[in-house]
Amino acid sequence: MDGKEEAAIVMPFGKYKGRLICDIPEDYLEWFADNVKAKPLLAEAVAKALGRPGQPQKSKSVPSLTITGRDYVLNDDTTCPFDCD
Repeated sequence: MDGKEEAAIVMPFGKYKGRLICDIPEDYLEWFADNVKAKPLLAEAVAKALGRPGQPQKSKSVPSLTITGRDYVLNDDTTCPFDCD
């Protein structure tokens, strides 16, 4: 993924739904990277925005959070934005 592709990725849910990853505050991206199990493309975009190499590592001190549900998917996008099994 190059910088242009990363800049075009939009947060698909939550407080910053609809905003470009590069426009989201770093503290939220840190929380997201440490607590949400996202699909690889979204996780990689967040990791790159934070300057982290590769996939973000889960924090051992903070429990993992997987968010699912209709409210967290764009109305016109029927695919799950998370790493759904």
